[in-house]
Amino acid sequence: MSNPSAQLLDIRDPTTAITDESMRQEVIAGLTDSTKKWPVMILYDERGLQLYDAMTSYAPEYYLFAAETSILQRHADEIVHAMRNHAANAESEGQDLVELGSGALRKTTYLLSALARQIPERTTAAPTNRFYALDLDEHELVRTLKELESSPVGGEMKGKVSAFGLWGTYDDGTRFISTGGLEGRSGGTGDNVPTLSKASRPLHMLFLGSTLGNFARREDMAAFLKTLPLRAGSGDTLLLGMDQNDDGDMIYTAYNARMGLTRAFTMNGLVYAGRILGDEDLFDVPNWEYVGRYVESLRRYEFYLESRCDQTMTDPLTGVQYTFPLGHRIFANVAHKFSDADAHNLFEGANLRPIRRWTDEPTKYAMWLLERPGSTTSVSGG
Repeated sequence: MSNPSAQLLDIRDPTTAITDESMRQEVIAGLTDSTKKWPVMILYDERGLQLYDAMTSYAPEYYLFAAETSILQRHADEIVHAMRNHAANAESEGQDLVELGSGALRKTTYLLSALARQIPERTTAAPTNRFYALDLDEHELVRTLKELESSPVGGEMKGKVSAFGLWGTYDDGTRFISTGGLEGRSGGTGDNVPTLSKASRPLHMLFLGSTLGNFARREDMAAFLKTLPLRAGSGDTLLLGMDQNDDGDMIYTAYNARMGLTRAFTMNGLVYAGRILGDEDLFDVPNWEYVGRYVESLRRYEFYLESRCDQTMTDPLTGVQYTFPLGHRIFANVAHKFSDADAHNLFEGANLRPIRRWTDEPTKYAMWLLERPGSTTSVSGG
């Protein structure tokens, strides 16, 4: 790591890492079977991240980002207080916050600022509260952590909350926490990154942006949430963003904004998929179109890439030809929506219990604070 001040640790497990070959196979499977969704990371190369950032910044129809931001702007102090109050030993032992898929940290800063405000001034040299940003993109991690350090929020955190980067997948992150953090690991960057989550320290995980809704199947969501290393009765919590909108027209408009940014974001997946197959120009992009639909019976929006003509593509590595007739669709992405019943069924299947909920009334977007069952707690929120 060239910038030690960024304090980033490579936690990727080489035995389970996503390989180029495994990505190839997933891309190829999606070419021939329109029911098999491409992996969501196809959309998030460097260009994809830029387009997503533009979509959330400049497309007012894309309500999800604005709704979650509004909740955090209005309730960050309340949310952090609920987290800290839930952990009886938070003040004496400090706490660990881990964000899954941290991205640009634009919304997270509201929580970090609120946390810093609620921590008393200390005379000790090192902060006892730690924030860990987990992401698959090393460069994005370094960039955002450096920006955080030099920002006004970084100034508020000084002496109160330390920030670190964890470079890896969701699975790498959960394994890393479950096995005691940095203890016994080698190959990381810098020995000054502290051990994560000793047994007595509360752990608060953040999974924002309704990212959970991008899982291919609802049962996959429950299985994933069940793996999170939250300890029952320990004060550990999960803050989860969920889109509970049921207005089909509003949902359709959100993913078909007038500026065309969702289209550009999804179409960029063709370039990254081509790169994975061996040639980023493999797909003749003008011969494809973005097509989306909201399936009310499934409460989900589906993103497709549709062939605009009869065309043939040759795999540059294997020579295998793939024929796409006019109208052939590639299943590029999905965004599940959640009724209250969906949410509670998901939590039950994932062995989670609600503590509190905050809602953006115009869009019904919700943020849930959850725990593993193990203590008596009432659910509240608006």
